[in-house]
Amino acid sequence: MSGTSCVNRVKPGAVARFLAAALALASLAACRDAVAPPPDPVAPPDTVAPHPEPNPIIIGGSRSATGGLRTEGLNMARGFELAVKMLNEDGGIGGREVQLVLHDDESSPRRAAEIYLELATDDSVDLLIGPYASSITSAVVPVAEAARRPLVTPLAASHSIWGGLSRQWSVQVMNNARDNLGGAVVVGARMGAETVALVYENSAFPVSAAEGVRATAAEHGLEMVMDEIFPVGGADHAGLVAQAQAAGADLLLGGGYTEDALAFVGAVAEAGYKPLLSSWTIGPSEPGFPELVGIDPARCVLGNAPWTAGLGTSGPLATNATFVERYVAEYGSEPGYTAAAGFGAIELLAEAARASVDADGEVDETAVRNHLFSTTTETVLGPYGVTPLGEPDAGSQQQLVRLQIQWQDDGQGGLAQRIVYPDGVAEAEPCTTRPEPIVVGATMSLTGALGEDGTLAARGYELAVDMLNEMGGIDGRRVRLVLVDDESDTAKAARIYTQFVQSDSVDALLGPYSSTVTNAVVPVAEEAAWPFIASFAAASDIWLGRGREWSVQTWSSGRNFLKGAVQLAADSGLSKVALVHYDAQFPGAMAEGVRDAVKEHGMKLVLDRSFSDQADYEVLAAAARDAGGELFIGGGYIPHATELTKAVGAIGYTPRLMSWGLGAPELDFPERVGSLARCVVGYTGWWPTLSVSGALADNATFIARHEEAYGVPPGQYAAASFGAVELLVEALRSSVSSVGGIDHAAVRDHLFSTTTQTVFGDYSVAPLGDPDAGLQRATKGLLVQWQDDDQNNLVLKVVHPAAEAEASVCLAG
Repeated sequence: MSGTSCVNRVKPGAVARFLAAALALASLAACRDAVAPPPDPVAPPDTVAPHPEPNPIIIGGSRSATGGLRTEGLNMARGFELAVKMLNEDGGIGGREVQLVLHDDESSPRRAAEIYLELATDDSVDLLIGPYASSITSAVVPVAEAARRPLVTPLAASHSIWGGLSRQWSVQVMNNARDNLGGAVVVGARMGAETVALVYENSAFPVSAAEGVRATAAEHGLEMVMDEIFPVGGADHAGLVAQAQAAGADLLLGGGYTEDALAFVGAVAEAGYKPLLSSWTIGPSEPGFPELVGIDPARCVLGNAPWTAGLGTSGPLATNATFVERYVAEYGSEPGYTAAAGFGAIELLAEAARASVDADGEVDETAVRNHLFSTTTETVLGPYGVTPLGEPDAGSQQQLVRLQIQWQDDGQGGLAQRIVYPDGVAEAEPCTTRPEPIVVGATMSLTGALGEDGTLAARGYELAVDMLNEMGGIDGRRVRLVLVDDESDTAKAARIYTQFVQSDSVDALLGPYSSTVTNAVVPVAEEAAWPFIASFAAASDIWLGRGREWSVQTWSSGRNFLKGAVQLAADSGLSKVALVHYDAQFPGAMAEGVRDAVKEHGMKLVLDRSFSDQADYEVLAAAARDAGGELFIGGGYIPHATELTKAVGAIGYTPRLMSWGLGAPELDFPERVGSLARCVVGYTGWWPTLSVSGALADNATFIARHEEAYGVPPGQYAAASFGAVELLVEALRSSVSSVGGIDHAAVRDHLFSTTTQTVFGDYSVAPLGDPDAGLQRATKGLLVQWQDDDQNNLVLKVVHPAAEAEASVCLAG
């Protein structure tokens, strides 16, 4: 029986056990029936029989040498090869040399499954090492599980391979893919990001990473403005980037593998898109990334990895520093985490094998499995520990942590990788290539006596800034609105604007609500030489004869608000006017206009009274009634129009016509006062049917976006603030065009010299050098009245001026 071995290497796996049993039976039969060979001659006393070399321990697996994952597959394989080389330098396993057998899986899950089926049923293969990528590993793990062969998977991050499946033979080295991009979301949120665009490949690992993005974005209050999946190898990189750019996404996240990352980064650069941060699942963490995409496109791009060359990790074969040194010596380039994962997987497998070698030097695979599922250890890659056997998630990694790594300037014209998250290991603050935002400071009366009006006005500011940023901001810079509640307090508003002009972080100003508050703020802007758009100041005496140099008015003069109502009353044959007005600057100007109009039309002013916040409105209404007022007129802001109208009903007063400066044109006015709204006239500086257009929108678009954002149509308050932002945008763009940046004098010069139009209407002010410089000369208002429609409802109709009138004025009584 010469040349026949009666010793068989039997594997305990299910498939291998079946094959080995058949082979063993055949071999035993052959040994039993064979004629025994003659005995070997006795060796001379002074000689020793040669000891045969033990068989090598063979580690089998696959790598993606071709196909879409060949770059990552090469890096992983280099980690395997270096680890095996160093392992053999250290004596191998149990005194046996280790050999690595890797087959090309062609980046194909199906081909990988075929390879591992062959390896798992091959008695010459002692141990299995996993392939690259979750998509390929997910096809291989079931093979190892069925064959009952321990499998160490170095680079499968998808939790779906383990979650709830109670694996018994396969362990995960890489941490959960759901954590892959979550750190980028956290970093972005800390930097002020509000919106996220997610684009990802339709394969296991990117799909898991996308799940983590959604969860983390929701946790931090970020809005997903784009969530797009693309087929494997079929991404329209430029189109997806253009979509994210159009959505104004602060964070651009996702990808698939290295080739997608390269293409996305190139598309971002080509589009001139400047997201706050971009981060890709695979690619940016590799050391040669800037050489592949270019220094500028790579700058501030985030990658994620569980490992960097500077970590102080240590495994059974090497410290991290030694691994990096040996890798560079072997391959002439620095390793990335893919190579470190390959190296660490071999370290882990060797440690388990060494702990499981029996007295004959054979590796007990069940003992290897038990070690892998129960040990807590460290490799060059980092800490290792998996969910134990018997648990639903058995084999899933629990110890390794993802690092957010960013390419930052190294001070020598190149880029260096720096950890920016998590905090405990961060080496630097995150950077961004997005220019610093243009910060616009303003106050608004969100609470206090003017809180109702101010809240409506604030919406226009907010909507305009949102739409501006959707369009790319100004000169590629986003605009950030800092809106502070001045609580309807003039002193507080003045203090806040003083802080704005003294701050290095504020670039431009918009005005507060009301003439009274604006009057306290204008001197601050004038003294500091800051351009200032007074968005809600109708009191002309803020400008008349003052020779302003930095402050401009957008509203028509309050003196003109109710002159038309007096004319309507006179044209209707009314002669007695009762005037009550809030004791503040704008209502005072409005009252002056009423007095002038009463004189002009030869009418009689039977009551002229101001009131404070503590007014008894029924007493005011009674005074007007007792004076015989046919036209009851005046008011001030929204609450005053509401309370005066209610008071008329409460005391049974029926003036022929009522007109209030502000408040009556608001769409919810009938809800506030009921049928008493009928025939009430109010002033508005804006109307939804006007054919106006500004730098950000035409009137129809503004109305649609306001309804979309707030669920209600806009009124004049929102239109005025929206128009003020449009005016500021024009001035800032003019400054950039003329001087290459934001210059206060250039912005001021534009505001005082331009004739333009915004959603709020026409704009033109008295020029610099004029005694009334900054006073609005173009804006014209309308008078609207609540009238019955054909369905017994109240609707607003324009009744003045005559050229714009939709209906004749109606009278009560």
